[in-house]
Amino acid sequence: MIDLIKSIIETLLRSLPFPTKTGLRVFGKPDQHSPVFVTANFDLTVRGVTKVLIQSQIDCYLLVVNTKGINVWCAAKGGHFTADQVVSVIKTSGIGELVDHRQLILPQLCAPGVNPQEICRKTGWHAKFGPVYARYIPQYLESGFQKTANMNLVEFPITQRLEMATMWAFPMTILIGIPFAILWTNLLPEIITLIWILALFLFALYFWLPGKPSLVTALVIGGIFALGIAAFGFLASQWSTREVLILSLGAVFIGGIIGIDFPGSSPLFHSEWVTWTQERGLTKGPGRFKVVVDAEGCDGCGICLDVCPRGVYELESEKAVVSDAEKCENCTACFKQCPLQAISIGVPIENFFQ
Repeated sequence: MIDLIKSIIETLLRSLPFPTKTGLRVFGKPDQHSPVFVTANFDLTVRGVTKVLIQSQIDCYLLVVNTKGINVWCAAKGGHFTADQVVSVIKTSGIGELVDHRQLILPQLCAPGVNPQEICRKTGWHAKFGPVYARYIPQYLESGFQKTANMNLVEFPITQRLEMATMWAFPMTILIGIPFAILWTNLLPEIITLIWILALFLFALYFWLPGKPSLVTALVIGGIFALGIAAFGFLASQWSTREVLILSLGAVFIGGIIGIDFPGSSPLFHSEWVTWTQERGLTKGPGRFKVVVDAEGCDGCGICLDVCPRGVYELESEKAVVSDAEKCENCTACFKQCPLQAISIGVPIENFFQ
């Protein structure tokens, strides 16, 4: 019951960090040969991984990295899940005394932020990227730490989309509902209903909206809702002109708030307002970058296939090629993990991890 309550709260307020205890966790009766997994200290993530490991009766160790309570993907993209965080938990957990191997299994979605070469240089531990989802861990272990193509790919099913809709709608209900309760009390039920309907609509139709999910898309949908409100209000004489204007502007405002990070709700789509810092060697400003593979420099190691959450790459004649450029969302995982720097995204790659 406690876990259920925590899950509800953490889903309703998913935009907030929910840290849990970092360090070493032991499952089953592991020995010196047992696998060592790594994850972020976002409570919802840790409990999800824990559930899989316990239900599957897997004897293993889990290192929980301090990502400030942020989930794997967001922490890696935001600089909170890096090689330094992994190095820290290796040194402080005492895991080196419990196993006779030096192999870590990282969550695949931390690839944009974690440099395995840096981990190895500082600790002697080698890291490889496991499946995107914890539910694949049993199959991953049974296959001898080999991933199938579906283990690499990010999904965004209706259940997850509705969770994200709830994540947006609940805090907006509070933040927008308070001023409405004070200034426009009679419109409070309408604005709350509008918040939830618009959020559920945007995420339920996430893949079927005109164009890709974006701020513009969310604003347009909010504008369409505003026109519908205006038409209904005037034709049915439901509200005064002033009230129609308030609710119509409210629809556009709600769409704009959701649209700020609408594509960033899933790794499937890039955020159109990503800013790359000059220190990381990338240009500053919004937009997409073209992924290019240098055939001369590629040795066909397949790491790009291993970390790409969209299935952009495939191997041809022992060389990696971009098979579907339209799927690429510039998460930079392949770019950062290529050991031969054979992948570029139209920007300098030297000193990227510094």
